[in-house]
Amino acid sequence: MQKLIKLLEFQNANFLLAKIGGTPAGFIALNWGFSTTKGKPILLVQDLFVMPGFRRKGIAKMLINESILLGKERDANRLQLNTGTNNNNARALYQTLGFEWFPNKEIYMLFI
Repeated sequence: MQKLIKLLEFQNANFLLAKIGGTPAGFIALNWGFSTTKGKPILLVQDLFVMPGFRRKGIAKMLINESILLGKERDANRLQLNTGTNNNNARALYQTLGFEWFPNKEIYMLFI
């Protein structure tokens, strides 16, 4: 719960919650960054999750579409995300929504 409170208080984050009949069905956590090459903000999908009982009902697609609208409202250059190479369902969804995969981009992380 404490981590959720920190996320909701984080200045550069947006959190969208999907409900069906008052029951939480899924969420998307977004972080804002900035592209120095484009001179515009970028919107990063930090987490996207749909409860198992609500999957394959268009909730993830709706959350992403709402994120795209948010990005357009703030004149973002792009909506960016990453996912596991074996997460075929997510990858298929992203491709259906028009995301481009950049196979030459690698992610490096340094945990501090």
